[in-house]
Amino acid sequence: PPAHFITHQQFNLLYQIWIHTETITTLGPLEYIFNTPQHHRVHHGSNIYCLDKNYGGVLIIWDRLFGTFAAEKKNEMIVYGLVFNQPSFNLLHLQVNKNEK
Repeated sequence: PPAHFITHQQFNLLYQIWIHTETITTLGPLEYIFNTPQHHRVHHGSNIYCLDKNYGGVLIIWDRLFGTFAAEKKNEMIVYGLVFNQPSFNLLHLQVNKNEK
């Protein structure tokens, strides 16, 4: 029913807002199942160990299962952004062309 869909969408939106904070450090055993801000920081990082990691939106267990999980390193600050600057801001160009150095 539409009411269930809208309710689920709103809870997911709140979760996505929460997951983008840097104020939360750890959630203990919940980190083995749920995607937490600590895991999501790795997803947005351009550090070598962060590339292509932590795809899960809510459940991090899938990344653990498929080998795409990486924990945040305590001794290395995460750098956010792209690995390489893009030659264009054209959305079609960005979707069709490979990353160029």
